[in-house]
Amino acid sequence: MMPPMKQASLGLGTSTKRTRKAAFLAEMERVVPWAALVGLVAPCAPEGRRGRPPFAVETMLRIHFMQQWFTLSDPAMEDALHGTPLLRDFAGLGGPSERLLAHIGVDAESGLVHTVKGTAGYVNDVVEANALLHGQEAEVFGDAGYQGADKRADAGDDVRWNVAMMSSCATAG
Repeated sequence: MMPPMKQASLGLGTSTKRTRKAAFLAEMERVVPWAALVGLVAPCAPEGRRGRPPFAVETMLRIHFMQQWFTLSDPAMEDALHGTPLLRDFAGLGGPSERLLAHIGVDAESGLVHTVKGTAGYVNDVVEANALLHGQEAEVFGDAGYQGADKRADAGDDVRWNVAMMSSCATAG
C-alpha cells in the first residue's frame, strides 16, 4: 500500500509576501499616536510594586488595540501572541516571549525569594507551581495563572492552595 501523496509546499516558511494583516499593522504603526496614548494612560497604570512586574503601557495598549481590530477574546489574544510572530512583534514582544521567563517562589512572611525557575516563555505558570515550593509550606498563594495547581499529580497533600479566580485587572473598572 502506497502512502498518501502530500501536497507540495506553498513556501510559507520562507515567504516574504506582505500579508493584508502585516500591511494593516504597518499602517496602524504609522497613524496611531502611540506616544500620546501612552502619555494619557501611563499615570493610571499600575506601578508593579508587588507581584510580577507589569508589561509596558505601550505593549498593553498595542495588545488591546489588536484585540479590538481582530475581534479577539483575552484567551484568543494570548494564543495569537504565542503563535503569531507578526502580532508579537507589533506588541513589542518579539523576542522575550520565546526566550527565558522566571517563575518565582517567595516567602510570605519575609518577602524573600527562595526559588527561581527559568523556563521558556510559553510554559504556563501552573506547570511550574509545585516546583516553586520548598516543602515547608502550609499555605500557598498565587494569581490566576496557578489555577489547577492543587489538582496536579505533583501537588503536595499538606499544602492549602489559595489561587485567584481571575486576574485583578479583569475586575477593575
